[in-house]
Amino acid sequence: MGETGFVIDKWRWLADSNGLAFLQRTDDVHRQLVLADVRTKSTKSLTPAGENVAAFEVQDGRSYSYSSELRNPPPKAVDEPAATVGTGRPLVNLLFANQPASGPPQIHVWKVISGKRFEVNQNRAAIPAAQNLAPQLKGESTGLEITVEQGLNDPPLLIAKNERTSRVLWDPNPQLGELDLGQASVYTWKDKDGRERKGGLYKPSDYRAGQRYPLVIQTHDFDESQFLPAGSRLTSSYAAGVMAVAGIIVLQIGEDCPSATTEDGPCAVSAYESAIEQLVSEGIADRERIGVVAFSWPSFYVMKLITSNGIHIKAALIANAQFMGDYFQHIALVDDPADPQGQVRDSVIGGPAFGEGLEQWLKNSPSFHLDRITTPLMMVAQGRWDALLMWAPYAGLHYLQKPVDLIVLKTSEHNLTNPHMRMLSQGGTVDWFRFWLQDYEDPDRAKSEQYKRWRDLRKAYLENERKPAGNSAAPSGS
Repeated sequence: MGETGFVIDKWRWLADSNGLAFLQRTDDVHRQLVLADVRTKSTKSLTPAGENVAAFEVQDGRSYSYSSELRNPPPKAVDEPAATVGTGRPLVNLLFANQPASGPPQIHVWKVISGKRFEVNQNRAAIPAAQNLAPQLKGESTGLEITVEQGLNDPPLLIAKNERTSRVLWDPNPQLGELDLGQASVYTWKDKDGRERKGGLYKPSDYRAGQRYPLVIQTHDFDESQFLPAGSRLTSSYAAGVMAVAGIIVLQIGEDCPSATTEDGPCAVSAYESAIEQLVSEGIADRERIGVVAFSWPSFYVMKLITSNGIHIKAALIANAQFMGDYFQHIALVDDPADPQGQVRDSVIGGPAFGEGLEQWLKNSPSFHLDRITTPLMMVAQGRWDALLMWAPYAGLHYLQKPVDLIVLKTSEHNLTNPHMRMLSQGGTVDWFRFWLQDYEDPDRAKSEQYKRWRDLRKAYLENERKPAGNSAAPSGS
């Protein structure tokens, strides 16, 4: 609860851990971005009360950006300078590209030092086309260039250089040089429709050609220009490097599928299945030991995959599933500001969830095909509201006596920033896939109850595999 009694949500820790930012409701409609300083035990509002903040990115108390549904922001004065952002991050990541709505939200950058706000002149169609914000800072008079250099296997370094020489100004993580994080490389293939695909393939450092390894597909995004040991810039549930070191090949994929259309789900499934087929044909992956993990919207893709009766997936995990193609979740999110009246979700399934459109939901929604699932599924909810939104598929699988486990983390963050929550989330991913793909159990006694629950799931899962279709019976975890 906030100071005025309204619920706060979407909170996240600052990079220096000296405070946290969150959205606080000022009334039934508007949400304000607020910063809480843990040192002074005080809070301050970073945005006007009359704006409805939908999403934000905060580095510290002086550098942040947010998207707002304010239609008519105060005009920029003639003598005000243009806003400068030197983050090196893609605009789509930093400022949250507009999502389809009744009207496009305005995007702002707030310059705290001068207390002035600037509207960013942006075009929805241009944002995803790699529009960048200041990838480097360059001194025009001295010719000195300050850049952050990094790569798939190279941790970031702060570099100063000119036309003659260069030097490392700062290595923020020298300890990474002593850690085994596996080896990552760019991997390409074509999906079933001939579309070119690209991802990051994470292998053990001692990888042996000709040996088949368990494979886990990680979803959502891929950036070959950044050092991302988890595989993704998102930190909830993804743990590519750790799994690679443990002997599991990981392919990090960016789906790049047509959004808000019925092709969204099938396109992603095609990307996953074609990648699996190629890795198996190349002698890299073991067809009998395939896993897939998704966070947020791509949870829908995973639900489509494991209800498609296509490639057998040995284990799956979905976390903070903001969309699963689930009927109950769709109705519960009717007032979601990111998708008013569920227009995008309706478009993905094929029509409204009532009347004639209901036939499309019965056909295309994974929630009406849970009986097809044979894959053990872990569902990770991030907070009680998230647990409610993810409850229907869990309850359905439990009713059908399918192998399913539901974990609820005590947080309301989307992309996790709290280190303890990150460890629980990413560690849970590693444990889950090592259990199902490698028959491995961590000897840590604190996890004994977890493995007892999973052994029960595996026992019943194996019993179900020996039974005729339609006669499955397996207890589910909780």
